[in-house]
Amino acid sequence: MKLYFKDLPCYMNLTPDQRKHSLYAPKHAFDLSRLPPTDIRNDFAAFIYDRAEKISFSSLRSEQTNFHNFADFITDTFPEIEHLTDLPLKDIERRLRVYLLMNEERLSYEKYRSELGKTYRADNPMFYYLRAAYNYFLPKEDEGFSLENDIWKLESLPFPVRDSPIKERKQINFSKIRQEDIKKEIKDAALYHLKRRSVSYVSVEIMAVNFLSEFLQKSFPEIISLKDFSRELLEEYLSYLYLESKRKKDYRTELSALKSIFIVVGKLYSYDNLKGIFLKSDFSKHKRTIYKSYSDAELQRLHAGYKLLDKQTARLLLIHELLGLRISDTMTLKKENVFFGEKPHVKICQPKTGNTYEKTINEELCSLLKASIEETTSIYGDCDYIFVSDKDPTKPLTYASLSYRFRTMVQTLDLLDDNGKPFTVGTHLLRHTYGKHLCDLFADDATIAALLGHKSISSVAYYRQMSPKTLAESTKPVIDARNEKIKKFKKGWME
Repeated sequence: MKLYFKDLPCYMNLTPDQRKHSLYAPKHAFDLSRLPPTDIRNDFAAFIYDRAEKISFSSLRSEQTNFHNFADFITDTFPEIEHLTDLPLKDIERRLRVYLLMNEERLSYEKYRSELGKTYRADNPMFYYLRAAYNYFLPKEDEGFSLENDIWKLESLPFPVRDSPIKERKQINFSKIRQEDIKKEIKDAALYHLKRRSVSYVSVEIMAVNFLSEFLQKSFPEIISLKDFSRELLEEYLSYLYLESKRKKDYRTELSALKSIFIVVGKLYSYDNLKGIFLKSDFSKHKRTIYKSYSDAELQRLHAGYKLLDKQTARLLLIHELLGLRISDTMTLKKENVFFGEKPHVKICQPKTGNTYEKTINEELCSLLKASIEETTSIYGDCDYIFVSDKDPTKPLTYASLSYRFRTMVQTLDLLDDNGKPFTVGTHLLRHTYGKHLCDLFADDATIAALLGHKSISSVAYYRQMSPKTLAESTKPVIDARNEKIKKFKKGWME
């Protein structure tokens, strides 16, 4: 009884060229006969088929060995088992440890992550396979939305939410809020904000409440509702953050999120004690932002490193650099929003703000975009997005995937910035560099703001401070005046 790779969805999705490679040989199979001759064989046939719909061929190929080793363990240890979930997971894991030790197998391994340049310890792959299979066979919970749930699946919410498609955010978790009454109050406020704000905004609010909840549980366990919260209690928390906690250097953003959700709770529940509970002095003084950008030498090193990347990722980064967009704007570019007619241009849809604007593109960008569209179409067929996820071509490439490829490139080639440190995933620095170059060209503030997709010119000043040409031009009158004074003073005694 075998389940051949050629009959699985991930094999059918391969291109003709990929099928010619020996790695993708269709003769490979999962030998279900190595499992006990019970219903567990049918269970695992369904599990493997479903996995083949979700992961790539190469990933499933690596699971083949894990399945066969796991099947031998089950047959040897539980020869009459009908279904995997007939036994508690902890009992199976305990017996698996014994089985591995008796067969002189390791319980854990050291692994090296090239993209991070770090070594970490991981469990034997059989443990991961066991847990994945066990969770698959557990009875499925009702996936409908309920305020009582501590974990809200975004897809189950009764209204559409705003979130960046390049972030794989699937849920909001309230389980770390210890006080049940506070949890209920925060859930109502989060539901209110999810209809009006982005998921990332609400996630920051929940994280801020999690830390407050932890503090209350340890220091003020009698506080179970925000109705009992007071200014004195907030000052205790602020003192803890600024004097005792070493979690981060600046709590301004976290406290702003806490204030935001407190305001909503106060209005929804008519809690007058939350009205005006925060003062301006509670927030650390906002430091003037100093934008950073890549030097020409750093860009040259990065461009040389792009040769290690696959063509599509390299094109994405070059297009991102040349357009000067946010990375979420570049990664969510759609084919229908690129126009190659007499006046080539792209329509930019900003996931962060919800705004749209158009941008003219030159010949270089046209050729890069055409090549990107052609490659995506040849591999995945007709897709909405130009840069798509390998796992699900109906969605754009995820930021996590792009980050992994970038970090791997940096680690493999040992790419260093001008300070001798490894490059970070500075996709936003490419946008800063674009803005700096516009300042070097002496473009006016309105033009720079329009090209960057800003509604106002308030941020342009940050780009100007990075430009040595602009600084030199703006300080020239002052320097000239100073030089004239020096000339007067040095007359006579310098001759």
